[in-house]
Amino acid sequence: QRLYTGFVHCVSTIARQQGVRAIYAGLTPSLLGYMPYVGIKFSTYELMRAWIFPTPESHNSPWFPLQMMLIGATAGLVSKTAAYPMDTIRVRMQLRGDQYSGMLNCMSSIYRSEGIRGF
Repeated sequence: QRLYTGFVHCVSTIARQQGVRAIYAGLTPSLLGYMPYVGIKFSTYELMRAWIFPTPESHNSPWFPLQMMLIGATAGLVSKTAAYPMDTIRVRMQLRGDQYSGMLNCMSSIYRSEGIRGF
């Protein structure tokens, strides 16, 4: 059975029952996780691109599209791996926000109960 009938009903019910702050549960870890994710992704992409294609002539390789795709995939993998712990905290706060007093409390609770593997 569905808990909410739609978006407006969901937001109004959460605001009424848990307060307006509950609507934004997980926003801080989302922003703190997204910034390094994007920074690491672009940095990795640019460093790998400059390393593999040091000159404009190297763009003429028949393997250029495949190499660029692999560079992009690698940059995404590296950045997501680095930012994943913040994503875990964001999801936990969004799903069980009433159990935590904040982001640091959530982080320490996960570490205490599950260790480093919890992230």
